[in-house]
Amino acid sequence: MISSKIRYKFINTIVNDIYIRQNICSFPINLIDVINSLDIKIKVLSYSQFMYFYNIPREVVFDILTSDDGCCDYLSGKYVIYYNDLNNLPKERINWTIAHELGHILCNHYKYSGTKLFNSNLSEIEYEFLEKEANYFASMLLSHSSVLLQLDIHNPYEIEIFCNLSKQASKFRYENYLRWKKFNNLSSSDRYIIRNFQKYIDLKKQEYIEHLDFINLFNKKKILSY
Repeated sequence: MISSKIRYKFINTIVNDIYIRQNICSFPINLIDVINSLDIKIKVLSYSQFMYFYNIPREVVFDILTSDDGCCDYLSGKYVIYYNDLNNLPKERINWTIAHELGHILCNHYKYSGTKLFNSNLSEIEYEFLEKEANYFASMLLSHSSVLLQLDIHNPYEIEIFCNLSKQASKFRYENYLRWKKFNNLSSSDRYIIRNFQKYIDLKKQEYIEHLDFINLFNKKKILSY
């Protein structure tokens, strides 16, 4: 039976382990490097590669893969993450899709549904729960809360810029981050990650100060010109 509560601590532990083992120290996250570092066999393929490999028309690709964004299959002991590159989707959205599908894998969601996650294999409540867990995983992997805290994030736009997320994903992430911020309790692994990011954090804070100085100077000159 699938739990009804998102396993925040479980997912945080998975993400922190990735950050520490990979020695990640800056945004944006390189997902291919992350995937290649894992002990699990995972291949990432585009829809166009899938179409070319099987010599099938575009519409059949979408019929088989069943998603406008991406999906994942488990075949012969190996996971394959597919992402849609046929509709000119923004790179930020593709990255989120890959991270989301990786979340399904690392959160062991395939033990509930076999080789592929289908709505028909699960109840609506179960499917939505797995989607929420995968989204939380993607948000943490691409924009770790403890680093956002040290960057003193003020709005979704800053997450969009720092972490290369789409506007929609950045808004979702910012709302999630604000809820986390109210009750945050940094773990020892969170603090380790912050230390790894310290140079990056200091650099971005300095850039922000210089940006504010430039804006202030520009505004003063604008006032004096009137």
